[in-house]
Order: sequence, then structure tokens, then C-alpha cells
Amino acid sequence: MLLFLGIQQFDFQDELHAQPSSKSGTNDKVVILNFDDGRKTQFTQAKPILDKYGFKATFYVVCKYPDNKKGYMNWTEEETLHKEAHDIASHTMNHANLSDSSKRASNIR
Repeated sequence: MLLFLGIQQFDFQDELHAQPSSKSGTNDKVVILNFDDGRKTQFTQAKPILDKYGFKATFYVVCKYPDNKKGYMNWTEEETLHKEAHDIASHTMNHANLSDSSKRASNIR
């Protein structure tokens, strides 16, 4: 994807900086990669690409999904990502639909 956007040169000294291929380092860009929900394909398909190019990402995991929901990473895969210096963050406990949360909150009173 980054090559498609014309980003070819990377500086890994202190931080990850991407430079557009048409310029020679005059315009540093930062790329932030986030993955939502902790799907299995993020581990089996995206991680190998990240590894190939030396990128790290943040994986937002629905806390009740690992080891419990088909098609999502398990805790061992999440731990592997963490040990390889990817960030793991919470994306709620159960991915509840909050679009009607004000209705539910008013019924609690």
C-alpha cells in the first residue's frame, strides 16, 4: 500500500519516517497503521507484510473475542504481536452497538 502511495524511502533511526519517492527527504511523513477488531486475517495476512517492510502497527482487540470467536485472533497471536513490538489496545469488551445507548441510559433511571 505504501509503495502504491509513492512512499519508498524510510528512516528508522529514532522514529519511523516515510518520504515520498519524488522528494529526497525534504518532507518527512509519519505513517500510522491501525487494525480494528483483532481479526485472524490481520495476523495471517497483514502481519507478514508488516514484517517484510519492518513496520509496526496498533491492533485494537475486542477483549472477549480472542479464543472465543471464530475468525478472530487468539491470545497467543496477540501475545506474539506484542512481543514483536506491535501495540495492542482495547476496542471495547464486546463491541456493543452504542447507537441507542442514550435510550438505554434513560431507562436505567
